[in-house]
Amino acid sequence: MIDWYTLLFFAFFLLFMIVEKTGSHRSPFEYIVTGQQIGLSGGTYSLLIQFMTGATFLFPLILTVEFQLLSVFLLFFVAIFLYFLLNRIKENDDIMGVFLNLKEKGKMPFLLWIFAFANVGNLFLQTGLIAYLFQNLFHQGLGVGVSLFLAFCFVYFGLGGYYGLSRIGSILLYASFFILSFTTLTLFLSTGIENVFEQYATHYTSLFSGSLFDVVFCFLTFSFVIIGQTCTSFYFWRSLTLIKENHRKSALRYSVFSWGSFLLAFVVLTITCLVRMDTPELANLLNLTKGMNPLLLHLVTYILFMLLVTGVGYNLYSVVSLFLIIKAGRIDQVRERSNRLVKQGYLLALVVCFLVGVSAAVFYRNLITWIPLFLSFFASASVPFLLASVTGRFREKAAFFTVLVMAIATIPGIKLIENLWLIAPISGLMALIIYILITNLK
Repeated sequence: MIDWYTLLFFAFFLLFMIVEKTGSHRSPFEYIVTGQQIGLSGGTYSLLIQFMTGATFLFPLILTVEFQLLSVFLLFFVAIFLYFLLNRIKENDDIMGVFLNLKEKGKMPFLLWIFAFANVGNLFLQTGLIAYLFQNLFHQGLGVGVSLFLAFCFVYFGLGGYYGLSRIGSILLYASFFILSFTTLTLFLSTGIENVFEQYATHYTSLFSGSLFDVVFCFLTFSFVIIGQTCTSFYFWRSLTLIKENHRKSALRYSVFSWGSFLLAFVVLTITCLVRMDTPELANLLNLTKGMNPLLLHLVTYILFMLLVTGVGYNLYSVVSLFLIIKAGRIDQVRERSNRLVKQGYLLALVVCFLVGVSAAVFYRNLITWIPLFLSFFASASVPFLLASVTGRFREKAAFFTVLVMAIATIPGIKLIENLWLIAPISGLMALIIYILITNLK
């Protein structure tokens, strides 16, 4: 059983780190941006926060169960592909211009509305996962658990703004990396690499499993989802613009490399758990927690909570920031507004946390049903950015209407696709066709 008082103690400790900034922003600009431009080290962990979500925990877990050691190569190529793609996209003036300046007064970019929808969706997905874990894995009270979780996110990120997210997020990152490194090294040193490999050989006849088509579709699914989540995150682009221009490429490289290392560490941890099971299946892997060493269970739980807290945190910050920008009319005008608008942002964060919490508590039992919808949405949202990396042009209105059409078409269309790994590739292909048609019609 998890001792939740240790988590509360850690939460109160973190509160002292940002207490002077919590709810004390004098203008929307202070909430959205803090300080001057950041350098290489600060830029690296600020970008790395974007990749610390529930997907970072679940995808390596699922891929390792499905494909064993082949997941190492899948995740490695996804990280490389993501780096080169984002490196091309960050040089796109059409996208970066949204955050650097809004050229036409009173004109709100369609891109911001895409971001708003994507970040609210991510909030629901991450909170739904927390509700599912509390009820089915940890067997704790759902209402109290989700309420404390969202209260933590509201105080640290809804009231903390960019300062709270970067300060607390960096601490959670360092703690996650330390705990994961300590856990994997301890497991291998206590068991022995040779013993782990021998146990692995007794469970599996080969080092790899799964058909070539499944491997390709899994690679496309993970790539589409991560690209869609990253490119529709306001926090990611806001952080990228704050990094000094000569450090952006290096910060992006180091953050993606660190994220790839994080994924591979999860693969190692999953394999060590799989070899201890009689029937290595995903359902049994979740039940493994009942017989897990209490210390190991605590450490894995803390990592998962840190990832989900960070995921909810940067999405909550993004939603409030987008509200402040849209309400102010222009990014450069948020400097001139009083703190009355900031208080409205705080209220919005509170309302969003309440609505997301209630929705997650009601629909968490159908989380498996909702996941295909998010796979389809983020795959569709990634297509305009993928094309922008190739053509160098980003058609903002076409991207908005493509995502809108796909969001409507996904609901009835998702029932026709039985294979989970086919949803993202098919949605991406449909979005590509719609995007090209809308662009040509214009």
